[in-house]
Amino acid sequence: MNRFHALGWLLGPLIWLAHFMMVYAAQGLACRGETPAAGSAALFVVIATVIALGALLVTLVGQWRTRSGDFLQRIAVPLSALSILSVTWTGLPALLLPACVSAG
Repeated sequence: MNRFHALGWLLGPLIWLAHFMMVYAAQGLACRGETPAAGSAALFVVIATVIALGALLVTLVGQWRTRSGDFLQRIAVPLSALSILSVTWTGLPALLLPACVSAG
């Protein structure tokens, strides 16, 4: 079994998962008031999103170059492309909307 089969085809969704968890945690901590400044959560989201998008682009290019007739290698490219969309979809609302909205 080649290393690509073990984890490579899931690399895009795993990067998105890590990004989602970091953004969710940053927003949750900002809502609880545990961040030093209000803008630090937004800055963290920007940095995490840029890093995740860069990693996904590198992953996508690598998967595109190594694709073959194998099903797992063919499915890796669309999964990474969808992960780019997911990272963008996760990062934009976290940047455009406030972390907390009071009920009253």
